This record gives sequence, C-alpha cells and structure tokens, in this order.
Amino acid sequence: MQIREANMEDMHTIYMMGYDVWGGDLPVEDYIKECSQSIKYQKGNWFLLQDDVTGKILSSCVIYDLELKEMRAIGIGSIATRPEDRRKGYASELVRGVIKEIEHMENCSTFFLYSDIETVFYEKLGFIRFPVQNYLQSTCMYLSKDRHVNMESIEPPPYF
Repeated sequence: MQIREANMEDMHTIYMMGYDVWGGDLPVEDYIKECSQSIKYQKGNWFLLQDDVTGKILSSCVIYDLELKEMRAIGIGSIATRPEDRRKGYASELVRGVIKEIEHMENCSTFFLYSDIETVFYEKLGFIRFPVQNYLQSTCMYLSKDRHVNMESIEPPPYF
C-alpha cells in the first residue's frame, strides 16, 4: 500500500467513495459536478491510499491547513473508503500515514476532524472529543502531541 497526493485523474474515484453517504438524492453526474466545483474541496490537499499491486484507490481524505490563532493545526476531512472495501482498515491506515507524514514534513503535531460517524473509530486512532461542541450532527475531535496545547482554553475550529 502507498499513500500519495491525489491528482486530477483520481478525483472522480475519490468523490464516488462518499456518494452513498453524502450524495443524498443527487444523480451521480450532479454529485460529481458539485464536488468538483466545491470551494471547500478546492482549498484542501487530497491524499489517498492505493494498492501497490492493482493500483486501486482504496481510501481518501482531504487535508486543510487551519488558521488558528492559538496554534498550527491541520484539519482532516472527507475521510472515505469504497463501500466494498470498508471495514478492512484502509481508512485507519490512511489517517495514520497522513498524520505521520505531516508531522515529519510539516512539523505539525495537532490535528482536528469532524466525525459524522461513531467517534469510537477515531478514538482508536488516538483522537479525543473536543471539550466544546458547536455542531449537532458532527463531533469535533483532536489529536495533539503538543504538550503545551490546552484545548480547554480555545474554541474549536469552524467546520471545514
């Protein structure tokens, strides 16, 4: 398995990973168009987990550089896996690998995400529920290796 930055040719596959969850009643063509024109998606850098042998894209996520006044932090969003490949550990492998890469390359050790699923999935990866929650349908979570960060004293980042 390899983790790499996504390119334009990967985006249709990446968007379709979340269609069953985020597509709602939109026809596939409209959903893909909406994703490809999303300002939010364009602001991030997409990463994917790819099978070395088959070349199949297994899981993906988007990374945002969060502009927080208290610290340097990265937001991880739109974590998705192909429906037929879920529950095989691919999303966990991707998230762990992206975090490791960012810690090494960008010297950043604080990560946020908003969970739309049961938080136990992210808790197994070391994420903790943020002390304050601003959204009813998504849980803000963080992972920080920075011992100087006091999450009790800051506001959660806006949904990204």
